[in-house]
Amino acid sequence: MPYRRAPWTKAVSPAPSTTSGLLRPGSHELFSQLKWLTLFRVSLVTVLLVATFGFGVSETVPTDDRAYQHVYTICLTTYVVSLIYMALLRWLPTGLPRLALAYVQFAGDVLTAAALVLLTGGTASAFTFFFGIVIIGAAGVLFRPGAFVFATMSAAIIVCIGLWELEILPEWEGLREYRHAFSPEIDVLLRPDSRERASRVVYGVSVNTIAFFGVGFLASSLSENVRRTAMAASQQARTLLDLQALHEHIVSSVPTGILACDLLGRITLANPTALRILGANATAAERGDLALFDGKVIQDVFPWLRYPIERLSEGQDVMRDESVLVSGRQRTYLGWTLSPLRDSNRERIGYTFLYQDITRVRELEHTMRRSEKMAALGELSAAIAHEVRNPLAAISGSVQMLEASQSASEKDRRLMRIVLRETEHLNRWITDFLSYARPVAVELRPIDLVALVSDVVESARVDPSLAGARIAFERVDPVYIRADGTRVRQVLWNLVINAQQAIARKGDGQVTVSVHTNIATTRPEVTLRVEDEGDGIAPEHLDRIFQPFFTTRERGTGLGLAVVHRIVEENDGRISVDSEVGRGTAFSIVFPLAMEPAA
Repeated sequence: MPYRRAPWTKAVSPAPSTTSGLLRPGSHELFSQLKWLTLFRVSLVTVLLVATFGFGVSETVPTDDRAYQHVYTICLTTYVVSLIYMALLRWLPTGLPRLALAYVQFAGDVLTAAALVLLTGGTASAFTFFFGIVIIGAAGVLFRPGAFVFATMSAAIIVCIGLWELEILPEWEGLREYRHAFSPEIDVLLRPDSRERASRVVYGVSVNTIAFFGVGFLASSLSENVRRTAMAASQQARTLLDLQALHEHIVSSVPTGILACDLLGRITLANPTALRILGANATAAERGDLALFDGKVIQDVFPWLRYPIERLSEGQDVMRDESVLVSGRQRTYLGWTLSPLRDSNRERIGYTFLYQDITRVRELEHTMRRSEKMAALGELSAAIAHEVRNPLAAISGSVQMLEASQSASEKDRRLMRIVLRETEHLNRWITDFLSYARPVAVELRPIDLVALVSDVVESARVDPSLAGARIAFERVDPVYIRADGTRVRQVLWNLVINAQQAIARKGDGQVTVSVHTNIATTRPEVTLRVEDEGDGIAPEHLDRIFQPFFTTRERGTGLGLAVVHRIVEENDGRISVDSEVGRGTAFSIVFPLAMEPAA
């Protein structure tokens, strides 16, 4: 499945609150349990009401009408009280008020059970199991304290009923009339001279009391076990969520692309770095959107993986290598590792592909090799230039003396002028060569790059050698770099001249100079860009344009761009070129951004 962010919003059932030791349920569970308790109470009373009404209609039980009136009164009271409970449950705040409401509800249920038991025979009533239902409910909601509180309350009530039946406690007339509603002959059953009265009442009270406490003990034990299990499960859920969040944030933040695929090569997971390297935008990368692959298998995205995957299928464990990913005109160098993906039983279920963009590293290596080569060529060239320049000066001087001789013919003078012209060209070439090869002290200080560019552009627009040049530059706020202003001016002048010559060869076009800052990187940078609309540079020449003596122009020395490259490196910058045949060339020079100098 696609990679997703950590599920911070996923709800986890909280463990019971410890405000009152370990005896108090959580507010969310208490709210839910009291709702279900109310629904169960209403359902149970409804069944009782329907059964009572059914017996009354069929008249299978001979009884006084007052009994049914009392039952209806109990049911109606229960309905009304349940509605009040629901209103209070939503109105009361969480915590102790709702806990108190729970105790009130169970106390009311015990009294309702007592009223029903009194109505249907007292200690001999078949409805004493209602007390057990209340005790079980209290154990489930209020745990062991609630179970024993209401077991004790139920036992106390059944004892009081027994004492009333034995006439040990005084019984008022209203209670006697209520108790006689269902059983008019109760006086016969419980008259004072009945020999079985005492034993039957004591037996009923004893059995019910033992049953209440037994039910309370068993139900509370079960509820405590359930609560401990729920607490452990809740803690495990939190731990698993924390581990999942940690895992997902580690995977999403590592600067290495991570892809997972099944045995058929279908990509099932990709972290943001993997998607960004492959060209996905920031939003899609953060979302882990696999639409970028559009149903492709991993071999379609990285064609060179066909053979490594075959090797892994044959039993090899891990494969590492470097490859080039080509997308249009963009080349991305990747260092990658391919390994099998296994489940908990160590069975192979797919592959894990880790890769990093090492394009910048390869560019730096290439630049370093080119710089080393150029340094070696520069040292050799300087030595050769010195050895050539001295004889060249002697030749030029001798030819000039011969030309000044009166005995020289016109033909000889013409030949001598050719020698002098070529000597001058050779001398200029050697001068450029020495300018490239000879080390020059660089004075680095903060300079306003925008002001420098503006000055060079204005000079180029009025220069006679660049007549008709169209140079566009939109001045922006001052931008400072730490560099040698004279040398940077020379770089920009050479690039502008080259751009104008490229346009002149094509016949029409414009030179565009721009300055941009980038502060989003760890090291803020400034980019100076010179673009032309000339013929462009052939792809096979792009890697050689900064090499000494390489030129595509007639009578060119091939040292202009080599000098530019050296100056840029001496000023802690880097230069790159982007060109397309028929559309033009763009040189980009990147310098570190510097602070504005103090006044």
